[in-house]
Amino acid sequence: MYTENEVKDKFKKNGAIVNVHGKRSVIFVGCMRKSLTLSRKNSLDSIFGTGGSSNRRPQQNALPLNMRIEVSENNRYMFRPTRSVIDVEYLPLLLMRMKGGLRQLLQAQIREKNFNAVLTNLELKSASDGRCVAELLVTRPHLNVARTLHGGLSATLVDSVSTFALLTQRNVRSVSVDLSVSFIGPAKEGDLITIDATTLKVGQTLAYLTVDIRKQSKLIITGKHTKFLQQNVDYYGNKF
Repeated sequence: MYTENEVKDKFKKNGAIVNVHGKRSVIFVGCMRKSLTLSRKNSLDSIFGTGGSSNRRPQQNALPLNMRIEVSENNRYMFRPTRSVIDVEYLPLLLMRMKGGLRQLLQAQIREKNFNAVLTNLELKSASDGRCVAELLVTRPHLNVARTLHGGLSATLVDSVSTFALLTQRNVRSVSVDLSVSFIGPAKEGDLITIDATTLKVGQTLAYLTVDIRKQSKLIITGKHTKFLQQNVDYYGNKF
């Protein structure tokens, strides 16, 4: 049987964050894709490929999931996936910090077939520590009547990518209270633009973000975004 400290130490050493709630459960965010039952010492090693007979290692493209570890009456640790975000401080550190996690979120938004469909060709390049960088190849649907990047799409890029940047630092549902965009230069069909969003400050109720959009190395758009942070609700609407 593992002690709680052994479980915490093992997952922390392998890049996961663990929070102990009471004596019978441990909450963490991990990269396993299946429910697991641990009853032997080497089972914990086998998850990360650091030992054990099976020496299993999670696939590189495995989707991060929230997991609950429960201690059963026969002293086995039960690993169960859950869609709920268990601890607001741990999701951004392991899930949203991984661009794969944000890609999954972006694709889910696009599949809703609402206004977010304009982000279909948006490619996330990196996301961590309050920053998110994305690229977009400008195509005909992105243009205005002057055949340059539409201002409405520019504002959407500022809104969406800065929200992703915020999620790498705080997993919370938020709404825009102020968004401004300054247009410095145009982008045309075929141009590859880079959207670089940075979280300036996250307070108790407000977050302040900035966005630079560049064509090659030339700055063409700047944006500022202020968001109100809802209390005790994560991005997906789960209460905690």
